[in-house]
Amino acid sequence: MKTKRRNDTPLPCRQCIIIRYFLLAAAIGIMLLPVANSRLQVLSHLSAWHFVGLIWGIGVLGMIAKYILDRPSPPSSKTE
Repeated sequence: MKTKRRNDTPLPCRQCIIIRYFLLAAAIGIMLLPVANSRLQVLSHLSAWHFVGLIWGIGVLGMIAKYILDRPSPPSSKTE
């Protein structure tokens, strides 16, 4: 879904922007691996499952935060 600007040029949707930022961050991380290789030796004891747990944890916390922040307000009952 695209949103429109005033001059009718379509903007990318929010999900597309998030995916593009993720791909950009992954590309930058991959390009910086040769430079930061000696500094990443500290992380050598971590397995892929540590990162899986981290990603799941961030996702669950984000879902809870979205649920709390985007709650619809209760309908106001007007009694006259």
